[in-house]
Amino acid sequence: MNWSDQLNSSVMDILNLDALVSLASLGVSLFTVDQERRHHAEAKKLELKHHKFMVEMEKRLHDEQIALDQKSVDADKRRHNESVRLSNNLHKQAVHLEHTLHQAQLYSALEQHLQDITSDLIVAGKEADRDMWDQRNAQFQTLLLSATVMFAAGMAVIVEGELPQDTGNVLIVGYSASVGMSFAFLFVSIILCIRIVVSMSDFMYHLTNHHQGVVSGLVQKATGVMNDVIAIQEGGEYVPFTSREQNKESEEKVAPGEKRPSFLKHQKASYEKKLNELREKKAEINSYLANQYLNRRLGAADRIQRKKMHKKSMRKGESQQTTMRREGDEKFGRVSTMSMTTKRHLSRQNSNYSIHTSETDVPSMTEFEAFWQRNLRFPAKLAMRCFYVGTTCLLFAISFLIYARFMLTLQSEVGAYTFVVCVAVSLLLGGVVACLPSPKIHTPEHEYPAPTLRSPAPAGSVRPSTDYKIDVHHSHAS
Repeated sequence: MNWSDQLNSSVMDILNLDALVSLASLGVSLFTVDQERRHHAEAKKLELKHHKFMVEMEKRLHDEQIALDQKSVDADKRRHNESVRLSNNLHKQAVHLEHTLHQAQLYSALEQHLQDITSDLIVAGKEADRDMWDQRNAQFQTLLLSATVMFAAGMAVIVEGELPQDTGNVLIVGYSASVGMSFAFLFVSIILCIRIVVSMSDFMYHLTNHHQGVVSGLVQKATGVMNDVIAIQEGGEYVPFTSREQNKESEEKVAPGEKRPSFLKHQKASYEKKLNELREKKAEINSYLANQYLNRRLGAADRIQRKKMHKKSMRKGESQQTTMRREGDEKFGRVSTMSMTTKRHLSRQNSNYSIHTSETDVPSMTEFEAFWQRNLRFPAKLAMRCFYVGTTCLLFAISFLIYARFMLTLQSEVGAYTFVVCVAVSLLLGGVVACLPSPKIHTPEHEYPAPTLRSPAPAGSVRPSTDYKIDVHHSHAS
């Protein structure tokens, strides 16, 4: 072959090779494009799938976040409601506590006020006893002095007065009888006055000693109560108002076992026993006070007051008495503003039955006046009557003596009758003055007793005993 053929064949080979290479590159390009297209489609699918997944995830997260937010809102709402409820409960408890403390302060202030009033009334009663004793003592000292003077005048009449020799038997008998009766009645009046004065002095002496004994007994009882309180505070008794840490410390001191509950129960029972003993002692002190300063004024004096009130009510009629009681109850209802709860609380605070201690109302008489009405009223009236009769008899004796002297010695009937008339007029005037009624002091506010409420004794209270009383029936007053 020539070179042109070779060249042509070479060119053809090259062209075929280029064509093959071009075809190969074209195929590769087509394959690459197809791969890229498939990869792009798969990438789009994956991207779409990922987008959908992300959308679903975001949706779930959004729903979960909404649910969490709702739960948080509900929890905040519950916490808010709980805090509001707790605040309301705390506020109610605080208000109730303040109200309870305020009531306790009112009860304590009222009890202290009543105790102060009772103390003032006791002091006023003792002052009234002393004042009445002073008045009665001065009255009968004056009567004793007057009777003694009249007795001395009678002695002077007997010694100095001599009847004329020719005096008749009628004048002699009248003179001797009047002088004897004058001496007898004046002597009885002097003896009664001495007895009354001595009895009053003995009563005041015994009354003072008794008051001192009452004070000493109260001091001893109060000292015993304070010693018990100090023993409870310093001792190892179970106190239910201590903290949990203190109770745990007290429980840890006891070895574990079966004895722990019984030990704590025994401690609590011991503490309750101590408290009950203190309450009983407080009730005993209050009943002791009530018995000494109230019940001792309820003897014959109260019976006299009740008799007077009964007679007065019988005279005025039942209708007026019913109206009076109804008006008194209405006034008492308006004055008494305490509720039944307050009264029950005061009864529990006193625990003591000290306000409702007596079976009758407290009389308006003092102790000295009751003693006077019971023991010395009749001797006093008798002494006064004997003084009047003795003085009158002495005037009769003087009249007989002067009449005999004027008629027999001086021979003057005018002088005798003048003297007798003057003595008769003086006796008449003296009798009228002596029979005049005593002045009455009108006190309508004390004419009727104040209405009182009767309530049963509180549980656990101690009724007043009758072991502490003054024996006023001594030798001079019997």
